[in-house]
Amino acid sequence: MAPPPERGTFKFDKYYLVMEALRASGAPVTEHAPEPMPRRWLEAVHDPAYVDEVFRAAVPRDKERRIGFPVTPHIASRVRHTNGGTWLAAQLALEHGYAANSAAGSHHALHDTGAGYCVFNDLAVCANRLIAEGDARRILIVDCDVHQGDGTASLTATRSDIFTLSFHAEKNFPVRKARSDCDVGLADGTDDGGYLAALERHLPGIIERFEPDLVLYQAGVDPHADDR
Repeated sequence: MAPPPERGTFKFDKYYLVMEALRASGAPVTEHAPEPMPRRWLEAVHDPAYVDEVFRAAVPRDKERRIGFPVTPHIASRVRHTNGGTWLAAQLALEHGYAANSAAGSHHALHDTGAGYCVFNDLAVCANRLIAEGDARRILIVDCDVHQGDGTASLTATRSDIFTLSFHAEKNFPVRKARSDCDVGLADGTDDGGYLAALERHLPGIIERFEPDLVLYQAGVDPHADDR
C-alpha cells in the first residue's frame, strides 16, 4: 500500500510477507479491505493538531525521530487504513467471534505524537469508538509485544471501561514505562513455560473480574528469542 520512506529502519515489507505466508499456508482465510479511519475518530483520542500534521504529511522532524521514519503522504494514507483495519477486524470479530488485522498494534503512539514506529494508536482509537458506538461496554486490551504498550496505557489511563494488560520484557523499550491496569514485566531469557505460566496467572482472573465484551489482542511476535 505504501512504499517505504527513504529514511528509517522499519521493515515495511513484513506485513506483505505475513499475508503471503497466510495465502500459501492453505488455511481458510477470508480477506477484507478496510476503509480509512475517519479523521474525527482519530481526533477523539489523539490531539487534533497532531492528526492534522499527519494528514498533511507535515509532522515535525522531532516527532518523526520519535516515530522512527518520515511521515510521507503514502505513510499518512497507510496509517489511516491500518487503523480502519483494526476497526473492521473488531466488527468482524463481534459478528464471527474472531478476526485479525495483519498490520496493526501501534501501541507506542501517544496523544500528541507517534513513537516507536507507531503513528496512530489503533488499539485505543478502536476501543474508544466501539464503546462510543455502543458495540461494547467493556474492552480488554491484551498486549504480548516484547515492548510495553505505553501509548495504549497512557491514552486509556482514565477509562474504567477499558482494561490494559501488558506482558513485556522488563528491561526493554520503553525505558520509562507507563502504568497499565496490569503490567507483567518478564526477565530476559524467560522460556515458554515461564511465559505461559505468567499468562495463566493473570489472564483468566482478569477476564472473570472485568467481564469484557471484546478482547483486542496485540499479538507481538518479537518476544521470540531469535527475533532481530
